[in-house]
Amino acid sequence: MGISQEGIHDLNDTQCFVAANNDAVIVAFRGTETDVIGDWITDIDFDLIDGPLGGKVHGGFYEVLSNVWQLVDRQVSFLYEKPSTTLWVTGHSLGAALATLAVARWRKRFREASGLYGFSQPRIGDRAFSVTFDFDYKPCAFRIVNSHDIVSRIPPRVLRYRHTGTFKYFNEPGELLDHIYWWRAFLRGWHGNVEDVLEWCGHGVRDHNMTLYRQYIENALRQTYDLQTFRTQKTIQRPSVEAPRHWIEPRRRAA
Repeated sequence: MGISQEGIHDLNDTQCFVAANNDAVIVAFRGTETDVIGDWITDIDFDLIDGPLGGKVHGGFYEVLSNVWQLVDRQVSFLYEKPSTTLWVTGHSLGAALATLAVARWRKRFREASGLYGFSQPRIGDRAFSVTFDFDYKPCAFRIVNSHDIVSRIPPRVLRYRHTGTFKYFNEPGELLDHIYWWRAFLRGWHGNVEDVLEWCGHGVRDHNMTLYRQYIENALRQTYDLQTFRTQKTIQRPSVEAPRHWIEPRRRAA
């Protein structure tokens, strides 16, 4: 995919990258640095405000998006010239929250994104927002979590927050799964205050690192490609001893 136009918007520590060619527009929101995750979790404001699709959303996330919204929206509107142009939105951590809210704002104006990919996405709004957002868009929105990544567990449910999108999960060996058995096992291991979770979860911050996400995604894509080639050739082979466990296809679970 050749990029013909691109731009970086950086305002009040909120950063967004926009790139496009004749067929697609890509919007990527930058996430939170791993070395400041502890402060971000303990200082976060959990207040809910009215959301763009009904229900309520995280006021702090919505305010951060507002820092760059006019600039990003103006550029996307300029690049979104043809009816055949597709819009793809992504982000990591705080960036995933901003990406989801951006898609919600565009959908309110009947501009549909072809796909939304949130890595280490925190909860963004209440149940009403989640239900409305997912009603006809859940198959296009993916929420990817790496093992014990703790950011995906905040804000807590007790404050009425709920997740959005289709859940995907990298377990500790790096296998991409679409069921939640591993995730439930993780949840059973922790009970306590949000401030205590970093002490309990030694891997929570490490697993938040986008470098790990990228590594696991590349491995999953490589294995998927190899498996498709294998099926096309209609040959029977066994993986070598060195082959990753990604060869084992996970059981699928209804969304």
